[in-house]
Amino acid sequence: MPWRGRGARMEEILDVLDHVWSGSSAEYKGALWTIPSAHIETLPVQRPRPPVLLGGFTPATLERIGRRADGWAGVGLPVPQLAYVISQIREIAEAAGRDPDALRTVVRVNPVVNAEAAPSDAVPHRGTVVQVSDYLLAAHAAGADEVLIDLQQTARNAEELTDLAHRFHEQLSKG
Repeated sequence: MPWRGRGARMEEILDVLDHVWSGSSAEYKGALWTIPSAHIETLPVQRPRPPVLLGGFTPATLERIGRRADGWAGVGLPVPQLAYVISQIREIAEAAGRDPDALRTVVRVNPVVNAEAAPSDAVPHRGTVVQVSDYLLAAHAAGADEVLIDLQQTARNAEELTDLAHRFHEQLSKG
């Protein structure tokens, strides 16, 4: 898919999802998407629809998130940049007449957890449990509502994954 036009496709797919999830009908005719008349019985339990989190960093994407989405699916940016993106989305939401406090920010980190401390500019991508936990607490202070820690790059088996998750839980509970 060419980059040009992706925003328009995303806008219309959000329209399609809102329409289909409303339960009124599955029929839809737009500039880019067409769904013939159909009956869908399996509708989302959440109303008016499941939360839609969008990711990205471009001004157009941040504008779309603030205007249409339920939040931002972010990544482990340096904390000042993370705070800036969150503030931009909130400002856009408010300008669009939306409640910025209703938006969620979920930050995903995929750290390689080491026993030795990593240089500060490598965190949260590399570091000790303490370093990555400190980053996550700082991300929360900067406006992240939730964090998703993917330990698959570090853990080699289920036991190691469980141990790391427990260590993160202990460290974050202190914060």
